[in-house]
This record gives sequence, structure tokens and C-alpha cells, in this order.
Amino acid sequence: MTSRYTLFCPAALVDCSEFQTVFGLAVACITECQGHRESTRAALGFLSQLIGWKSLRLQTNANTVMDRSTNKLTALVLQHGEHLTNVCLTGLVGGGPQMLWPALSDCLYGIFVFTNTTNTQTQATANAWFRAAVISSQAKQQQVVNVDEILLLLTRYAQQGPKGKAKMLLSDLAKVYNGEMTADVLLGYSIQQ
Repeated sequence: MTSRYTLFCPAALVDCSEFQTVFGLAVACITECQGHRESTRAALGFLSQLIGWKSLRLQTNANTVMDRSTNKLTALVLQHGEHLTNVCLTGLVGGGPQMLWPALSDCLYGIFVFTNTTNTQTQATANAWFRAAVISSQAKQQQVVNVDEILLLLTRYAQQGPKGKAKMLLSDLAKVYNGEMTADVLLGYSIQQ
């Protein structure tokens, strides 16, 4: 349903008086559903498309509405982004259901696209959220990855694409943390650039 609103009638969603509440409920659903696959995936899809709308192919009038709502979305991303980043990264590297990895990766990618195309302040803030979440996961999982290199790659993919490459990087990061691969696999992304 979010896809349809975002694609065909974004004003009905972002101009709604309860838009902040709907956004907050979607973020809460990801946490409170505790990995229930379908509801978590639906909430992640909603947030991914809404936050990452700049990576969607929208009609001109839909782009205009979403551009007009950038300040509203920025405020919501800044309000909920740290928690959302932490939940998504914890789901990836903390042993969340592998079935949710694509949706979790989409949501993280959406955050990076939005924050990297808004302004440098939001970009720095999102990088700090990601860095803190990875460092926290490293302490728990006793895995060490080069956070700065991953941030550089994610920023590059958010600004230039491709989305698939960013999702593969996040999936491989999850596999490293879950013991399915070694951290050396992440070096391949740096070499390919």
C-alpha cells in the first residue's frame, strides 16, 4: 500500500496530519514485532520506500510533493534514524532471521540515500549512527571490520549507486558477523572501486 501512496499519491501520505504518528508506529513495529517476518518486512518496506524515495522512479508530480516534504522527512529521520539504524544493523549482524536481511538492507540503504542527498549535517549524523551501531556489534560479536571503509562504500553507493551493490555489501557484512565468511570478503568491495 505504501508503494502506491508513494508512487501515485504521496500527498495523501506526507501531508496527512497523522504522518508523524504513522512513521513512529512503523519504527515501533520493527522493534516490537521482534522479528515476526511478515509484519517486520512490511514495516521495513514502508520505511525503506518512504525514506529512500529518492532512489525510486517517481512521476514528476510525485517528486515535487516528496521534495516539498523533505524538511518533514528530515525531522522524522533525525528523530528515529539512530534507533532505526541500530535495529536494522542489529538485525543483520546480530543473528536476525536471514529472510529479513534484504528488507533490513533496503532500510539501511534508504537511510544512507536520504541522508547523503539531504545535507552534510544529516550525512555526518547518519555516519555516526552507523559507526556506533557497528562498534557496539563488534563488542558483542567479537568481530572487527573496518567501519570507515564500509561507511565510505555505503556513502558512494548511496550517491552514485548501484543499490544492489550496497545490499550485497550489507549482506556480506551480516555473513561476516554471523561467522559464514571472513572479513577479507569485504576487501573485495574496496578493490572493485
